Amino acid sequence: MSPVSSANSGPYTCVARNSVTGNNSSAVMELIVIELITEVSVNHTPAQPILNDNLSLTCDVSGTVDSMHWLKDGQPLSTDDRITLSGENSTVSFSPVLLTDNGTYQCTASDPVSQLNSTGYRLDVNYGPEHVSITGPASAVKGSTVTFTCSAYSQPSCEYMWYFKGKEMAKGSQYKIPAVSTNNNGGYTCVAWNSVTGRNSSAVKNLVVTDPNGSASLASGHAVEVAIAVLVLLLCVSG
Repeated sequence: MSPVSSANSGPYTCVARNSVTGNNSSAVMELIVIELITEVSVNHTPAQPILNDNLSLTCDVSGTVDSMHWLKDGQPLSTDDRITLSGENSTVSFSPVLLTDNGTYQCTASDPVSQLNSTGYRLDVNYGPEHVSITGPASAVKGSTVTFTCSAYSQPSCEYMWYFKGKEMAKGSQYKIPAVSTNNNGGYTCVAWNSVTGRNSSAVKNLVVTDPNGSASLASGHAVEVAIAVLVLLLCVSG
């Protein structure tokens, strides 16, 4: 038989017959054809691993497999109540997946005559945004330039949007006001959004605009209201 395939696996019987004695005898040989392992790959479900969600890694093999085992960063994978193996070690399940699971995973498939490792699968768990913060001044002199910078812990990197008095002002991690005025008094909100986790978080930074002499500036409408209040008070006292 040349070449052999898995279809040739099975018992083969040889019968010996003697034409003079009329006797015969036989023997049986079992043939097992092993298909060499030609490809090993690691697939993952779901497509995007997200912190505290479940994740499965599956070892897909072309060829006859006698055994499989897993490596993380080149070392045998440790299992526990959270990280389990199933399907004759073909699947690793994380319930749930954590940041400590980040690393490079390989599956090793073996048969009696060969062994093959998969290409390394790099696991980077997506998370966030967390701990959103805004850096920048809490006060600024009228006419000066103010720059706020927003940051967050996130994988992958976040998208940022800036809001002032309920209105979207800009996109990006920085928001710059070229020349502040009394109209810029108030709270600035940065919303960080992770397109993979679908989550968002925000932070607020308050800005007080001061006059060059150091006193806090009031918006023109507020200044008029104060002036009227003072005038009324003076009239009441004089009356």
